[in-house]
Amino acid sequence: MTLTEGTPPAREIVTPDRVIRPGYGELVMRDVAQAHGTTVAELRSRHKPARLVRARIDAARRLTDLGYTRTLVGRIMRRDHTTISWYLGACPNKRQPLAKRGVEI
Repeated sequence: MTLTEGTPPAREIVTPDRVIRPGYGELVMRDVAQAHGTTVAELRSRHKPARLVRARIDAARRLTDLGYTRTLVGRIMRRDHTTISWYLGACPNKRQPLAKRGVEI
């Protein structure tokens, strides 16, 4: 008996133009962490140094490009969907954007 026998297949999320398969979010998070020289645990942590914020913005962009909703991206990254919206530039913010504070994105 194999591990896959008797277990239902993972649920896919189908949108009009994309199929989102479970597990892709974790792969994207690993790729982003490796590209930015950090770990997935640090990406999901509460720490806010600029290098981690840049990596989180990159991860949010990559995941939304794959068709994930902001809510799903938030669940993968363990952030609220409004934080994801801020990362993607969709929310007006009273504070200065990162670029105006001298942080390259």
